[in-house]
Amino acid sequence: MSGNIPEELISQIKERINIIDVVSDFLPLKKVGVNYKGLCPFHSEKTPSFTVNEEKQIFHCFGCGAGGNAITFLMKAGGMTFPDAVTELAKKAGVSIPKDDWNISSAKNDKRSGLFEVNEAAASFYHRALKDSDKGRGYLEKRGLTEDIVNDYKLGYGGDGWDSLYVFLSKKKASLTMAEELGLIIPKKSGGYYDRFRGRIIFPIFDIHGQVIGFGGRSIDGSEPKYLNSSESALFKKSDSLYGLTVAKKWIKEADEALIVEGYMDLLSLHQAGIKNSVATLGTALTAGHLRLIKRLTENIVTVFDADKAGVKATLRALDLFLTEGVRARVLSMPEGHDPDTFVRETGADRFRKEIKSARPLMEFFINEALKGKNAEEIQGKLKVVDEVLPYIERLPSKIEQGHYLKIVSERIGVNEELLFKEMRKRGGSAPKKFDVKLQKGVNPAVTLTAEKKVIQMAIRYPELMEKVIDSGVLSDFQDERLRLFGEGLFAAPAGVDLVEYFEDEEDRGVYLKLVMEMLETDEPEKELDDCIKSLRLHKLRKDKERLRKEMEEAAKKGDEDLLMELRGRHRQLK
Repeated sequence: MSGNIPEELISQIKERINIIDVVSDFLPLKKVGVNYKGLCPFHSEKTPSFTVNEEKQIFHCFGCGAGGNAITFLMKAGGMTFPDAVTELAKKAGVSIPKDDWNISSAKNDKRSGLFEVNEAAASFYHRALKDSDKGRGYLEKRGLTEDIVNDYKLGYGGDGWDSLYVFLSKKKASLTMAEELGLIIPKKSGGYYDRFRGRIIFPIFDIHGQVIGFGGRSIDGSEPKYLNSSESALFKKSDSLYGLTVAKKWIKEADEALIVEGYMDLLSLHQAGIKNSVATLGTALTAGHLRLIKRLTENIVTVFDADKAGVKATLRALDLFLTEGVRARVLSMPEGHDPDTFVRETGADRFRKEIKSARPLMEFFINEALKGKNAEEIQGKLKVVDEVLPYIERLPSKIEQGHYLKIVSERIGVNEELLFKEMRKRGGSAPKKFDVKLQKGVNPAVTLTAEKKVIQMAIRYPELMEKVIDSGVLSDFQDERLRLFGEGLFAAPAGVDLVEYFEDEEDRGVYLKLVMEMLETDEPEKELDDCIKSLRLHKLRKDKERLRKEMEEAAKKGDEDLLMELRGRHRQLK
């Protein structure tokens, strides 16, 4: 797994890194007992099942089964290769990795790393091209962006030539195949390539680690489409990417609130005004992927959309998404004729912050929109409103929230609140089922309450007791086959080995992580282990006696006196 990276170097990095700090860059954690918990970044959930153990430096999700150490977390959460994850952790740990100590060519030659290199080269080209373009710089100045913002966000210009980037990449001997895959250049029928983003203002899109994953391009000469994004690739998916996240993540954590806007310019104007806890959806509809990125940082979200019909529709479409993801969002609608960009530039940051404080809950916004165009004085109008809003109110996770919004609807349409509640219950069926937390495949749920599980946990928690467990031979008495096989693998592991990496089988690793996360501290570990071993032996004794009793009954029925005498002797020996 480590490739050519020296094991001692990896061990040194692990010793200096705290997995809590690594995971906290991706999602907020709260201490619960000896562990830390948060919403899993790898699947959608409303109740935190993602658990991190600081002592063992591991993580495990009881919902989807994902687990590992700091390195595997970065690989999974950050989409990194093993060398990339080790390098990232080395930076955090202050450990230098001499290039002549290990072969990093595997990382450089890795396709993903190659794609990043092409994007970085393109970003540098675009940024330099902007500095040489009066047209490009003039447009951004007209839009009120300062030179600091232009440089900090590495804004660029696509150039005026048909193949300026293509020529640049060719001279750099960059992979043109990768550039085509990334949507930077387009092949010509006659041979060669032409640039995709020519004549456009370029907005590099960064991932949470600050790596360029794609680009957005805005036309400034009236050509269509107005905005153009990078092609979907191994690096870039619009539904999972947010503009400005690299900068915003720190401010979102600090404010414990995230603002979501629609476009690049909205985001840049807000950040320039100091409102940096904001991200943009690249001009596309809000998705579950976007919400999951934000939920890693905060559970408080304010959507900021234009006041036009398109903005209202986008807000209403998001309601279903927020309910599904279990997020309580608020809505800020810009005044007529404004978007966040124009509003903050014309009225200032303080006024915008006041508007944010007055943002309404999304469900309240939805109810108000449902009432528009309907005569709530007439029965047909009342029924239409009820048909629209009740299925959504029913999906709210809290009975208190349901009651709050039923009261609002009751007051607005003049229908008794209790009648609305009964109608909602009568309809039923629209509430989503709770996420079913499943155990690892092959693990008997009863194991969690048995002494077998505790014996293995004690051997993990207190390595000095492992020899006692082995000498007792109690493993052969285990009734749970899966746990017995796991125990055999555990006892065969070399002393001091990282068990997360030792268990290469994903199922074994999952069992190990689950056992560690559920371990409880004890003041008398040896006594508790002895009690477990005695309990298991007693259980086996009772089972053996019951089995012999049945065999004796069968021997008596058959009249086999010799067998009966033998069985009685064995039964007496068990006492």
